[in-house]
Amino acid sequence: MKIQKALLTLSSYQTGSEEKTILSGLDSRALILVTLAYIICILSLPIEVPDVLIWFAIYPIMMAPLSGRSYTSVFIKSLYVLPFILVIGIANPFYDRRPAFEIGNMTVTYGWLSFLTIVLRGLLSVQALIILIGNCGFIGFCNALIKLRVPKVLTTQLLLLYRYVGLLLQEAFNMHRALTSRGYGKKSFPMKMWATMVGSLLIHTYERSKRIHYAMLSRGFNGSIPLGTLNKWRLGDSIFCVTCLALFLFLSYFNLGQLLFPANPSL
Repeated sequence: MKIQKALLTLSSYQTGSEEKTILSGLDSRALILVTLAYIICILSLPIEVPDVLIWFAIYPIMMAPLSGRSYTSVFIKSLYVLPFILVIGIANPFYDRRPAFEIGNMTVTYGWLSFLTIVLRGLLSVQALIILIGNCGFIGFCNALIKLRVPKVLTTQLLLLYRYVGLLLQEAFNMHRALTSRGYGKKSFPMKMWATMVGSLLIHTYERSKRIHYAMLSRGFNGSIPLGTLNKWRLGDSIFCVTCLALFLFLSYFNLGQLLFPANPSL
């Protein structure tokens, strides 16, 4: 069932991977800084250079096995945001019709190049975030943000949002199970019933979140959630950050495709 699968996926990202991997020994702050630098480098590239951007896939391809997961699974999970990315860039091929180059009798415009760049930017950024959250967990991610002097108001809102998304999915799962047990084998229901269920889902989620809030207040909640401590910053964290930053700068300023496969002027 999709709702139950979403609940399991959400809970798996709470504390991150429990396996001992190379990345599990790194400080979460180092992973956040590297991921931020990676996304900034991707966004700073010109929009008509997908041939340069494609080489940035080296980072998620290398980091996925180091974090204890396959790149195939990371790539498949990143495809969930592909429809939203397509909506952002789908108008570019129709808006920018300037010819860029030709492949046989087909002319490729700058609009298609920018569209491909937008798709690559979105997928690579999501893949980097999946690796980050999958390694340090959402709680460790918020804890590292606090250590990086991010305002606690923001981190507390992120934690509460994460918690209430889980509540919403749990209530939806309970309602779907009740509907299935009382549906006598029916697989389709009238639109009026779905509208009633959505309203009931919002009310149940709100009431449960209110009870959780009262329980938090009774336990001394003062606007911030204690998350524990992080490991001390070590030399390996600095080496990891410097190495990744050097790689990103190299990929940004040098076209690796032209360096590896230089054009032959005699052709």
